[in-house]
Amino acid sequence: AIALVHNVSQNSIGEGDTIVPYVDVENSITYIDVPWTQDPLTLEYIFPSTTKNNCGNGACDTIGDECLCSTTVSESHVFNDLPSRDDALASLKIGAFDPTLSGSGYTLLESGSGVDAYATSSTMVIGHSTTVFGLIDETGETIFLKNMKSDVTFGGEYVMRNPMSFIDLVKVDERDVMYEIDAFLKHLISHPSAAPYVSKRLVQFMGVSNPSPAYMERVTSAFISGIFTSNGGEVFGNNKYGNLAAVAAAIVLDPESVSAVLDSDPSNGNTREPLLKLIQVMRSLSFERRPQMSFRYGFFDDLHGDIGQSVFMPPNQFSFFSADYTPSGVFNVAE
Repeated sequence: AIALVHNVSQNSIGEGDTIVPYVDVENSITYIDVPWTQDPLTLEYIFPSTTKNNCGNGACDTIGDECLCSTTVSESHVFNDLPSRDDALASLKIGAFDPTLSGSGYTLLESGSGVDAYATSSTMVIGHSTTVFGLIDETGETIFLKNMKSDVTFGGEYVMRNPMSFIDLVKVDERDVMYEIDAFLKHLISHPSAAPYVSKRLVQFMGVSNPSPAYMERVTSAFISGIFTSNGGEVFGNNKYGNLAAVAAAIVLDPESVSAVLDSDPSNGNTREPLLKLIQVMRSLSFERRPQMSFRYGFFDDLHGDIGQSVFMPPNQFSFFSADYTPSGVFNVAE
């Protein structure tokens, strides 16, 4: 892992203020993982280390048990010709503003393979780092990507892709922080595992603890496409990725959810954790606690021992059950 540091003594936040801590060489704790190159014979990762290669055989300076490397940034274009949509998504990592906006200075140069190429009036070629490609990503959203790659070289030897950042390393602005958080959340929900993960959790919350793979595939498809059509022909959703109306309809109107045959299957349905079972019973009895009455008496005495779940002492930050936990049972298919 590496940390980006900045060695100026003062920043522009205010007079007398020192460099913000997360880029201070003495105090930085913001480390990021790097996919280092592997040695083809030993399969060991090649990176500057104080213990293995004297910080890259002198390429970087040794500071305690860490290496401090000078850096250079190099930028160049990626494609000389119009790429396919898949190639553009795989190779381009830097976003761009919408070149179709009035006054952007960009002109549509070429279209094909699901990609539109926009160039400035001063270049008018695809093979330039200012060229912008417009395309639809995996979630169905139109995005714009620069025809550029940006690499960082450490100590003149080690190369990695320049990590994106919305935040100025010297002057931190709240607006930039919000932009970066928004981009991070969008990255998470756009991850290939997000749709099946969220869909499964919603199915479990809606009453099926152990959904079949076929059930999950149908709900996940509704999450990704943003549309669901019932057997009666009614359409839910707006064709946008993650539309919850489509997902909810796919869950409650699925054959496995409405089949009366599955009601007689003891492995079908929802298994609640002990505390939620108790809460459900008390709600069904319209339970109301008297203000002067403590939960420590009567039925609630030593509650955690009776139900096997200590409410305020979960084993870890993920609560009592892992996110991928499902009770044992046989998958059933409703015809």
